[in-house]
Order: sequence, then structure tokens, then C-alpha cells
Amino acid sequence: MPAEKCTPEATEKFATCRRAGMTIEASAEAAGFERSSYFGWMKRGDAGEEPFSTFSTFAREARKAWEDEILARATATITDSLAEATGLLRAVIADSKASYKDRIRAAEALLDRGGVPKVERKEVTGEAGAPLQLAHLTSEELIEIVAAGRKAR
Repeated sequence: MPAEKCTPEATEKFATCRRAGMTIEASAEAAGFERSSYFGWMKRGDAGEEPFSTFSTFAREARKAWEDEILARATATITDSLAEATGLLRAVIADSKASYKDRIRAAEALLDRGGVPKVERKEVTGEAGAPLQLAHLTSEELIEIVAAGRKAR
């Protein structure tokens, strides 16, 4: 694609769409260029050619901002869920109508895990155990990775 399509306006529109979680294809279309241009522009940007270098920087920063937002939301959801589970265990312990056995189990669950229900952690790595590279993945691919980790438990 010619450089005249890689305008500051197209760059900003593309980055805004990516920060919102849109796919490369949908973001490119909204910004007025083809999906295939994205890959060519990223390659030319990586080689230091302007205005593509600016475009590739904005595109990567936008993707990172989206990833950070998704991770922050996931962390908040997990934290809230753990707090709720801990509260439920404490409520069982305090409930004089609950069976002695249930109250003891709830207390053991809190004591065994330092007051927080145990959460199994599944580490996902890239090829040969290297860090997982997320920048090139689509949102659908990220969802597949998360789902695969969930099934592995």
C-alpha cells in the first residue's frame, strides 16, 4: 500500500480500534485500509521507514494497552471471586445452624490456604518453554489459549 494511506488519522483510528479490542481486519477497515496493508506497514515500520515506523509503534502500543486492560479485568474478577468465596467460608463458620462438620471443613479450608481458597495456577509458555508472545495473536487466539489452560486443570 502506498504511504499516502498511512496517515496520522488512519494510524490513530486503527490504534483506537485495537485498544477497544477489535481485530486487525476490523480495525484496518474502520481506518480505511486493507488487512494486508497492516502486515506490510508493520514490516516496513520495523525496518524504520516512516510513516510506517510511527504506525507500527502505535499499533503495538494499542495492542499492549488492550492486553493490559484484559489482564486487569481478569485479575479484578479473580480477586472479587476469591473475596466472595472467603466470605462464604467465613459465613459457614459463623452460622450456628450449619452442621459442625461443615463448619469445621470451612475453617480447615481457610486455615489450609491462609484465609484464601486455593486457586490452581497453570503456566502457559511459548515454544520450547520460552515466554509466550501475545502481540501477534488475535483476540480469538487468546481466548483459545485461556480455554486450553482451563481445560488442562
